[in-house]
Amino acid sequence: MLYEEILKNGFCTAESTEGMSEDVWLDKRREGIGGSDSGAILNMNRFATPLSVYIAKKNLLDSDLNKNNQSIKWGKMAEAAIRKGLADDLNLQIETNQYFQV
Repeated sequence: MLYEEILKNGFCTAESTEGMSEDVWLDKRREGIGGSDSGAILNMNRFATPLSVYIAKKNLLDSDLNKNNQSIKWGKMAEAAIRKGLADDLNLQIETNQYFQV
């Protein structure tokens, strides 16, 4: 598959999060650009900007500032339903991360 070729050629990395604390996982997210960062970098995300991604990656603001706001709370609660609907609609099996599950 394409993602296996991308990993093999060193264009990106993947790391298991099994047994990883949420704080360590958040630190790992700052080490690179993830899927949720790309929309902001391309100015296609109304909730984030290229500058906000830079600030988050450099940890220039208090990391707990947006950790438990209402949008994050409701987003986490809706993830399971959205994931199931997408999997059903596209006939896909979706792997999950322990921090995204409610």
